[in-house]
Amino acid sequence: MVNLRIISVGKTKEPWIQSGFDHYSKLLSRYARLEENTIKGEKVLDESRKDILLKKEGEKILGRLGRNEPVVVLDQNGKLISS
Repeated sequence: MVNLRIISVGKTKEPWIQSGFDHYSKLLSRYARLEENTIKGEKVLDESRKDILLKKEGEKILGRLGRNEPVVVLDQNGKLISS
């Protein structure tokens, strides 16, 4: 069985996200085990420090990864790819 880990930054305030995770976790349960990890997001109080805070969040994410674990990253500023 494949293990898939979803690491997100900050708790989601949107109920549809948790609902979707639960839905797909159930659909994929025959083939994969889904694990949800949430790391605490850094509060951006000063835009000039935003890059430093994003780097800290990235380090927290990397700390949760295994040594040779494959990674897929979703970025809100990334390129949109259609299915």
